[in-house]
Amino acid sequence: MKNGNTLSLGQQANFHAAVIKALPRNIDFNIALGWEQNGKALTKVLRETLIPPSPEYVINLDSTPRRLNRRDNWRLIEHQKGGTFIWNTATVRLYLSESQRGDEGVSGHKLQEELKNKIVFNINLRDHLIEYPHLIPEEWKGKTIYFWGTILGTQFGSPHVPYIWCDRDCWFPGEQLLQNSFGSNEPALVLES
Repeated sequence: MKNGNTLSLGQQANFHAAVIKALPRNIDFNIALGWEQNGKALTKVLRETLIPPSPEYVINLDSTPRRLNRRDNWRLIEHQKGGTFIWNTATVRLYLSESQRGDEGVSGHKLQEELKNKIVFNINLRDHLIEYPHLIPEEWKGKTIYFWGTILGTQFGSPHVPYIWCDRDCWFPGEQLLQNSFGSNEPALVLES
Protein backbone atom coordinates (compact mmCIF):
# COMPACT_ATOMS: atom_id res chain seq x y z
CA MET A 1 0.00 0.00 0.00
CA LYS A 2 1.39 3.41 -0.95
CA ASN A 3 1.18 6.28 1.49
CA GLY A 4 -2.13 8.15 1.07
CA ASN A 5 -4.03 5.27 -0.57
CA THR A 6 -7.05 3.65 1.06
CA LEU A 7 -6.99 0.02 2.14
CA SER A 8 -8.20 -2.78 -0.13
CA LEU A 9 -10.99 -4.98 1.27
CA GLY A 10 -8.46 -7.63 2.33
CA GLN A 11 -6.19 -5.08 3.97
CA GLN A 12 -9.19 -3.50 5.69
CA ALA A 13 -10.28 -6.89 7.10
CA ASN A 14 -6.75 -7.55 8.40
CA PHE A 15 -6.58 -4.10 9.97
CA HIS A 16 -9.99 -4.50 11.66
CA ALA A 17 -8.90 -7.87 13.06
CA ALA A 18 -5.68 -6.32 14.40
CA VAL A 19 -7.65 -3.51 16.10
CA ILE A 20 -10.09 -5.96 17.70
CA LYS A 21 -7.19 -8.15 18.88
CA ALA A 22 -5.46 -5.11 20.41
CA LEU A 23 -8.51 -3.89 22.37
CA PRO A 24 -8.14 -4.33 26.14
CA ARG A 25 -9.93 -7.38 27.51
CA ASN A 26 -10.31 -5.98 31.03
CA ILE A 27 -12.37 -2.91 30.08
CA ASP A 28 -15.05 -2.01 32.61
CA PHE A 29 -18.59 -2.93 31.53
CA ASN A 30 -19.94 0.62 32.04
CA ILE A 31 -17.08 2.16 30.05
CA ALA A 32 -17.65 -0.29 27.19
CA LEU A 33 -21.39 0.40 27.30
CA GLY A 34 -20.73 4.16 27.22
CA TRP A 35 -18.61 3.82 24.07
CA GLU A 36 -21.18 1.47 22.53
CA GLN A 37 -23.96 4.01 23.11
CA ASN A 38 -21.90 6.93 21.82
CA GLY A 39 -20.69 5.78 18.42
CA LYS A 40 -19.89 9.32 17.26
CA ALA A 41 -17.46 9.87 20.13
CA LEU A 42 -15.85 6.46 19.56
CA THR A 43 -15.46 7.21 15.84
CA LYS A 44 -13.90 10.58 16.66
CA VAL A 45 -11.39 9.05 19.11
CA LEU A 46 -10.41 6.30 16.68
CA ARG A 47 -10.09 8.73 13.77
CA GLU A 48 -7.93 11.17 15.76
CA THR A 49 -5.77 8.32 17.06
CA LEU A 50 -5.34 6.30 13.88
CA ILE A 51 -5.27 8.99 11.21
CA PRO A 52 -2.58 11.58 11.86
CA PRO A 53 -3.47 15.19 11.08
CA SER A 54 -2.38 16.81 7.86
CA PRO A 55 0.96 18.65 8.19
CA GLU A 56 -0.85 21.97 7.85
CA TYR A 57 -2.43 21.34 11.26
CA VAL A 58 0.84 20.47 13.04
CA ILE A 59 2.88 23.41 14.33
CA ASN A 60 6.30 23.22 15.99
CA LEU A 61 6.18 25.87 18.70
CA ASP A 62 9.70 24.94 19.89
CA SER A 63 11.60 25.91 16.75
CA THR A 64 13.40 29.18 16.19
CA PRO A 65 11.09 31.55 14.29
CA ARG A 66 11.86 31.34 10.58
CA ARG A 67 10.11 34.43 9.31
CA LEU A 68 11.64 37.23 11.29
CA ASN A 69 11.75 40.37 9.19
CA ARG A 70 15.43 40.65 8.28
CA ARG A 71 14.94 44.16 6.91
CA ASP A 72 14.12 45.46 10.38
CA ASN A 73 16.81 43.34 12.09
CA TRP A 74 14.42 41.71 14.56
CA ARG A 75 15.88 39.72 17.41
CA LEU A 76 14.20 37.51 19.98
CA ILE A 77 13.82 39.04 23.43
CA GLU A 78 11.48 36.34 24.71
CA HIS A 79 10.25 33.17 23.03
CA GLN A 80 8.10 30.75 25.03
CA LYS A 81 8.30 27.28 23.55
CA GLY A 82 5.16 25.19 23.39
CA GLY A 83 6.06 21.79 21.91
CA THR A 84 4.17 20.35 18.97
CA PHE A 85 0.71 21.86 18.71
CA ILE A 86 -2.15 20.38 16.70
CA TRP A 87 -4.27 23.27 15.39
CA ASN A 88 -7.89 23.02 16.45
CA THR A 89 -10.01 26.13 17.01
CA ALA A 90 -11.75 24.37 19.91
CA THR A 91 -8.49 24.41 21.88
CA VAL A 92 -7.78 28.14 21.56
CA ARG A 93 -9.63 31.32 22.42
CA LEU A 94 -9.28 35.05 22.05
CA TYR A 95 -8.59 36.64 25.43
CA LEU A 96 -9.35 40.21 26.46
CA SER A 97 -8.44 41.38 29.95
CA GLU A 98 -10.97 43.47 31.84
CA SER A 99 -8.60 46.42 31.49
CA GLN A 100 -8.73 46.18 27.69
CA ARG A 101 -12.48 46.54 27.55
CA GLY A 102 -12.48 50.24 28.43
CA ASP A 103 -12.06 53.17 26.07
CA GLU A 104 -8.42 53.69 27.02
CA GLY A 105 -7.22 50.09 26.66
CA VAL A 106 -4.31 48.80 28.71
CA SER A 107 -0.56 49.31 28.43
CA GLY A 108 1.33 46.45 26.87
CA HIS A 109 3.53 46.03 29.93
CA LYS A 110 0.50 45.70 32.23
CA LEU A 111 -1.21 43.29 29.81
CA GLN A 112 1.96 41.20 29.59
CA GLU A 113 1.87 40.83 33.39
CA GLU A 114 -1.83 39.87 33.31
CA LEU A 115 -1.10 37.19 30.70
CA LYS A 116 1.55 35.46 32.82
CA ASN A 117 -1.08 33.07 34.21
CA LYS A 118 -2.33 32.15 30.72
CA ILE A 119 -0.81 29.84 28.13
CA VAL A 120 -0.07 32.15 25.22
CA PHE A 121 1.13 31.25 21.73
CA ASN A 122 4.32 32.35 20.03
CA ILE A 123 5.23 33.77 16.63
CA ASN A 124 5.55 30.28 15.11
CA LEU A 125 1.77 29.89 15.26
CA ARG A 126 1.30 33.36 13.77
CA ASP A 127 3.58 32.53 10.86
CA HIS A 128 1.87 29.18 10.35
CA LEU A 129 -1.55 30.84 10.17
CA ILE A 130 -0.22 33.37 7.64
CA GLU A 131 1.02 30.42 5.56
CA TYR A 132 -2.33 28.58 5.88
CA PRO A 133 -4.91 31.39 6.18
CA HIS A 134 -7.84 29.02 5.57
CA LEU A 135 -7.25 27.77 9.14
CA ILE A 136 -8.13 31.20 10.59
CA PRO A 137 -11.72 31.43 11.85
CA GLU A 138 -14.01 33.95 10.13
CA GLU A 139 -14.90 35.46 13.53
CA TRP A 140 -11.36 36.78 13.85
CA LYS A 141 -11.80 39.21 10.98
CA GLY A 142 -11.92 42.80 12.19
CA LYS A 143 -9.61 42.01 15.11
CA THR A 144 -5.86 42.20 15.59
CA ILE A 145 -4.76 38.90 17.16
CA TYR A 146 -1.61 38.99 19.32
CA PHE A 147 0.89 36.21 19.97
CA TRP A 148 2.34 37.12 23.37
CA GLY A 149 4.57 34.02 23.59
CA THR A 150 7.19 35.93 21.59
CA ILE A 151 8.56 39.40 22.22
CA LEU A 152 10.74 40.79 19.46
CA GLY A 153 13.27 43.58 19.69
CA THR A 154 14.52 45.96 17.05
CA GLN A 155 18.16 46.87 16.68
CA PHE A 156 17.41 49.74 19.06
CA GLY A 157 15.93 47.36 21.64
CA SER A 158 12.27 48.45 21.44
CA PRO A 159 10.15 45.38 22.39
CA HIS A 160 7.29 44.43 20.04
CA VAL A 161 4.47 41.85 20.16
CA PRO A 162 3.71 39.93 16.93
CA TYR A 163 0.16 39.90 15.55
CA ILE A 164 -2.01 39.12 12.54
CA TRP A 165 -4.74 41.30 11.09
CA CYS A 166 -7.08 41.02 8.13
CA ASP A 167 -7.71 43.50 5.34
CA ARG A 168 -10.20 42.60 2.59
CA ASP A 169 -9.99 38.85 3.27
CA CYS A 170 -6.16 38.84 3.32
CA TRP A 171 -4.26 38.19 6.55
CA PHE A 172 -1.03 40.03 7.27
CA PRO A 173 1.63 39.75 9.98
CA GLY A 174 2.77 42.72 12.01
CA GLU A 175 4.43 43.80 15.24
CA GLN A 176 3.15 46.29 17.82
CA LEU A 177 5.31 48.24 20.27
CA LEU A 178 4.93 46.73 23.74
CA GLN A 179 4.73 50.20 25.30
CA ASN A 180 1.59 51.04 23.30
CA SER A 181 -1.97 50.66 24.52
CA PHE A 182 -3.93 47.50 23.60
CA GLY A 183 -7.66 47.98 23.15
CA SER A 184 -10.86 45.98 22.96
CA ASN A 185 -10.25 44.85 19.39
CA GLU A 186 -6.78 43.45 20.14
CA PRO A 187 -7.13 40.09 21.91
CA ALA A 188 -4.38 37.66 22.80
CA LEU A 189 -4.56 34.11 21.46
CA VAL A 190 -4.47 31.74 24.45
CA LEU A 191 -4.97 28.05 25.08
CA GLU A 192 -8.54 27.26 26.09
CA SER A 193 -8.61 26.28 29.76
